[in-house]
Amino acid sequence: LTTSDLIPVLKKRMSVRDILICDSAEPDRIEELRRAGFKNARATKKGRNSINFGIDWIKAKKLVIHPSCVEFIKEIQSYQYMKDKKTNEYFDKPVDANNHLLDALRYALNLEMNKNHTKIGLSKHALGL
Repeated sequence: LTTSDLIPVLKKRMSVRDILICDSAEPDRIEELRRAGFKNARATKKGRNSINFGIDWIKAKKLVIHPSCVEFIKEIQSYQYMKDKKTNEYFDKPVDANNHLLDALRYALNLEMNKNHTKIGLSKHALGL
């Protein structure tokens, strides 16, 4: 989706006052969202080893996925780590493919990860259910 396609979808699913965590690699998109009224659109904080930290943090929680989230389930099932072609040993580094929804989950939970909370509250409305 383009940002202009995404804005009306977001306006139906959330309030412009809600915090919207965005990929920090897309500052132009963040600015466009802010101009559309999403003043709380913020870049996620990425640091050294943030991908592995986020994955480990999520793995330590109980993740419940609604059965209607078919694409998310497919993405999780296809998630892979890099593998050494010579030794067949896995590296502690995920393959950067088929990970858009998982990245979005890490971004959404970024504030909680930084607070080191153990309870996560997401409304059905925020999830589009």
